[in-house]
Amino acid sequence: MRVHLSAPMLLVVVAATSGWGVSHPAVIRLEHRRIVGPAVETHLATGFCLDPQCSVLATNAHVVKHTELQSIEGVRVQRVFSFSDSAGSMTADVSRDLALVQLASPLRLHTGAPISLRIPARGEQVMLHGYPAGLVAAELGLAQQQAIPMRFVRSLPRDVLVFEAEAGKLKRGVSGAMVVNASGQAVAMVSSIMGRQAYAISAARILDYVRSVLPALAASLSPGEQFAGAQPRLYLPLEFLDPDSQLVQPGTQPRHEPELQPRRPDNEDVQNLRQTAESLAGSMENWVVHQSVQSSPGGNYEHDIRIHMGNVVFRDSGTGVESPQLSVPLPGLVPGGEWRDLARMIGNALKLRISPAGELTAGIPVRSYTFSAAAEDGACSIRVRTPFHGERLKTLGCTGSVWVDSAGRIVRIFEKLDTGAQTPLSHLSISLLYGELPGSGETVPAEMAMVAETKTGETYSSRVHYQGYRRAQGEAAESAGLLAARHP
Repeated sequence: MRVHLSAPMLLVVVAATSGWGVSHPAVIRLEHRRIVGPAVETHLATGFCLDPQCSVLATNAHVVKHTELQSIEGVRVQRVFSFSDSAGSMTADVSRDLALVQLASPLRLHTGAPISLRIPARGEQVMLHGYPAGLVAAELGLAQQQAIPMRFVRSLPRDVLVFEAEAGKLKRGVSGAMVVNASGQAVAMVSSIMGRQAYAISAARILDYVRSVLPALAASLSPGEQFAGAQPRLYLPLEFLDPDSQLVQPGTQPRHEPELQPRRPDNEDVQNLRQTAESLAGSMENWVVHQSVQSSPGGNYEHDIRIHMGNVVFRDSGTGVESPQLSVPLPGLVPGGEWRDLARMIGNALKLRISPAGELTAGIPVRSYTFSAAAEDGACSIRVRTPFHGERLKTLGCTGSVWVDSAGRIVRIFEKLDTGAQTPLSHLSISLLYGELPGSGETVPAEMAMVAETKTGETYSSRVHYQGYRRAQGEAAESAGLLAARHP
């Protein structure tokens, strides 16, 4: 189970010692005291300054719940912002475990750390600054701010980041702790722990929440790192977008295997690839993106695309109407979810057989992996529309390849489907190129191409361009459970 602090009755704030080693000038110790029978229990948590003047603090919603927070170091609390659900009880969703404490005047001797919206690379070393201590240490006044080395493990949907520390390092008290990168920039805030892992809220998600309640402050916290209209920079040259490209060294093209052998357990290399793909697919829930589709024959289409309740939905740019499917001129097919689903297939379709296929040069050095699956494996599928049975999901055989750069980022996924006798197509190929978002450093889909040929020899193609990436921050605007507790 994930560990949360008990609901406090009284909150006492103790200043941290200045310094950038063990003690960080942005971090503040929060002591929770709860009356249990004739005794008073003391628990610890952490908060940290968001702005350079330290007039707004960030911590967890579960930390401030039921707390009568009047002042911090003699400075009056002006307002407390906290997420809750519509019924008024705290949500268990880590990404919404956020609270902001606005002060009437800045705190002396404290300053906020600069904020970075860049998601750490897998394995990147970071530092947690907080107060991990047990109940006894808190009651004896032995709790000291600690700097705990961690490494980044993976991203989860809704801007939740997972970090890992040495065994025994993470204890009660790190709720609300600040996570900083090697440049001293705050990248996340811890919400809960489970064993050696800390589940944290990304700086981007924190900033979205700040933007929803204190927009002027949000604008000052992230100069030059806004994502509205952001267009990813391709990792590979654009010529590698062509699904039928021959710009691949021999031996790295996916091969059809007439008799697939039983799947062998993944080696560590393939396991890492699956984890990267799963994290990439999950991170798509953080975004709304505008996609432009150019189809031949057919025409052009403009849509916004996002993930809603785990499903890909499309919003027509002209009418604003949302739909779970996007029709483009591929006869008998209804494509549209490849933006997220190709990476999810690599990560989650365990019957997909993945094998390392060596290294190649594609403008940059990349490692290639090939994959394949038979129709009965259920790993690859398309939606087929027939005159008599309407739309249905059909599993097919497939082959393909995944390219990974030297930093471990997925830069290209190629898939070729064995369309079978029950579809109007003789083949369908898909190529998806990824890129890096400026300011964020996150990997996202950038360009996609689809080529299909019917059994009667007609060729259809579609080119999809992804741009205008922006954070999916509807929760803050749409949630009816946002609490603003005012103090005179």
